[in-house]
Amino acid sequence: FGAASHRVVTDVTAARPFPETNSAVLSHRMVAMTATDRGATGDTATTGAGRVAAAALACIAEHGVRAVTVEHVAAEAGVGRASVYRWFPGGRTDVILAAGLLELDRFVAEVEPRLTAAGTLDDALAEGLATTVRFLRSSRPLQAVLEYEPELVLPHLAFDRMDTAFDVAASVAVRHLTRFVGERDARRAAELVARLALSHAINPSADLDVEDLDAARRLVTRFVTMAVIDRLEAIE
Repeated sequence: FGAASHRVVTDVTAARPFPETNSAVLSHRMVAMTATDRGATGDTATTGAGRVAAAALACIAEHGVRAVTVEHVAAEAGVGRASVYRWFPGGRTDVILAAGLLELDRFVAEVEPRLTAAGTLDDALAEGLATTVRFLRSSRPLQAVLEYEPELVLPHLAFDRMDTAFDVAASVAVRHLTRFVGERDARRAAELVARLALSHAINPSADLDVEDLDAARRLVTRFVTMAVIDRLEAIE
């Protein structure tokens, strides 16, 4: 991680419990960094900062966000507290941000090859939906937060407050979807898939498992592709 990746303008490290406004600062900062800082320095897993981010992610997976402290993360990473502050001048906030970015990198590493290989719009949307739902359900840090501290996540999943999720989806998917449709429609399609993915990941359907690619394809063909096609036909 570059030094710029660890500087957050608003230092909210002292806030405990961790209020919604602070989690919003982190989530929006993560989105802003996806197109610039993410992956800029290559494989960070072997660096000191990378070990700290991985340790923070492990702590979140076990205990949730509120339990994360610089001391706890330093011990998990096998480094000194001073080293953590050297790599992350913002302290706890920057460490949690780096952990989120590390999990985001893991998601991108899973979904991007599938989007790249897709031959049609339906294929890309189905792969994106199935892979996203599978990732969200298997993410131990996310599942821990949903179990122990749902108030940190669920407000951002309300129908009218999902901008962060949509921005993440767009940052990952749009350049792949523009092989098939224009940018505006690619963003719309990414938003619709994000809505479906979050809905099925948080509240699974007993009748439809969208981790199954065929089921995901049926769903996106009906609710996403047709919506995009109808809009294009209306314009024409």
